[in-house]
Amino acid sequence: MVCAVIADFMQTDSFRNAIDQLMHMARRTRCALLCAEKHPVDCHRTLIADYLTTIGVCVLHLIEPDSTADHQLNPAARWDGVTLIYDRSGQSPLPHGD
Repeated sequence: MVCAVIADFMQTDSFRNAIDQLMHMARRTRCALLCAEKHPVDCHRTLIADYLTTIGVCVLHLIEPDSTADHQLNPAARWDGVTLIYDRSGQSPLPHGD
């Protein structure tokens, strides 16, 4: 539910303005988004990382002091050229009965 709310917020001008501010800062210095969650898949930051990845930003997750991971785009996500949409399902279709 929370991820759906955040994914919806990502379609707003407020989100795009915040991304623009982040990109402006990142052009001047290194930036980090922090959260209490250790693993990216457990955190809303992964949605932001998905968005940044689709616009060509290299996202690196800091897992431990000596451990990092490149961001992997969520397989449910697709970029339509303007927005990031989470509508791909990883579930196989059910077989049709004969």
